[in-house]
Amino acid sequence: MNEDQVKALLVLAMSYDNRKMPGQANVVAWVEASERGRWTFESAREAILAHYAEETAFIMPGHITARVRKQRAVLPPPQRMAIEAAPAEPRRIRSIIAGLAKELGWAKKSQPVVRTAPVQCPYCHSLPDKPCVRVIATGHRRGQHVPIENLHQSRVDLMKEL
Repeated sequence: MNEDQVKALLVLAMSYDNRKMPGQANVVAWVEASERGRWTFESAREAILAHYAEETAFIMPGHITARVRKQRAVLPPPQRMAIEAAPAEPRRIRSIIAGLAKELGWAKKSQPVVRTAPVQCPYCHSLPDKPCVRVIATGHRRGQHVPIENLHQSRVDLMKEL
């Protein structure tokens, strides 16, 4: 929530409990509490109205957070209900993740193009139509062969000769 929304909430509370006009420190504190409690303006407004309909105590951010959390527990989000109601099939899971990625603006990493050649590599001895490889020299994967994106120069030269 932004400062203007918090000020509106404080004005609403003022109308019930006759508190003084809030200072900047009060606004900053309530903004911080709203971020920690993940309030929306409507949920916080509803919490203030419900608080003063039932209680006479001076409302504090903790009261709002408690009421917002209680309201969220009673009414689960409809998207969450829809996901839980359907079976967890791999295609459905990929669809949900793709939709979420699109909504969040995630870009899918493109897979590197691994080149192959119709001849055996004289450098790494990769077979025809297989990518060139390099051997990992250190770490827990030491000695493993991993494909590289490009061909070794000696393999490229050999293809030119053909």
